[in-house]
Amino acid sequence: MWVLLASGALLVAGAIPLFRGGVAPVAAVGASQPASAAPGEAPRRSRGEAPGRTEKDQAGELVAHLARTAAALEHEEETKRRELLDVDPTLPLEAQQSAFLDRLSAAGGVDPRAPDAHLVRSQATELFLRLEPVQARLAAMPVDERRAALAGIRRRMGYSEEMIARKAAEDVYRDARWENGHAYMKARAELFSRLEQGEALEAELRSLRERYFGHEAPTIAREEDAGFFRFQRRRVLGRN
Repeated sequence: MWVLLASGALLVAGAIPLFRGGVAPVAAVGASQPASAAPGEAPRRSRGEAPGRTEKDQAGELVAHLARTAAALEHEEETKRRELLDVDPTLPLEAQQSAFLDRLSAAGGVDPRAPDAHLVRSQATELFLRLEPVQARLAAMPVDERRAALAGIRRRMGYSEEMIARKAAEDVYRDARWENGHAYMKARAELFSRLEQGEALEAELRSLRERYFGHEAPTIAREEDAGFFRFQRRRVLGRN
């Protein structure tokens, strides 16, 4: 069973052991145990055991073996991820999405367009929208063209017309939020350019936040005090 993660990783349930976090699987050590010795005698060395090779050496070899195995599995997972996510940036969006869906089906046997594949559809859509070539295409479009393109992406992913309309309304709301946020950041920068740090600047900032964000102004202020500026984040068109 393949599991599609929002991060873009495809995992085979039960087939790829994970070593990150938690306890690694216990592997059998190929070396035999030393033969028992009579009372008063030194422990007998197992047949074929190299002189001076201690249990610490064996444990070190086991750790090194597990590390190599984990690295190989991680490399394999990364290769699969790249094969899935690498799309030709010169292709139009529809062709990029077609190639993406074909690879998704071939690699994991999953089809987000299936009527009951709600979770996979949501994850696959987010994953596709986060691809850099896709975002570059969307960002270069006029607003109306971009909204039509997003509707087409969702339609090809198997969304119902009702859900497509609902998400289109969310896009309109997000566009307005980001436009307002960028205008606020520009006005904020202008305040800092003409006022020194002090009570006058703080009063102007409070007024500015209230003008742009209303009841959300205190939340914005707390975020800025913590060094977080939400409208300086990378925007993923169609997602936030």
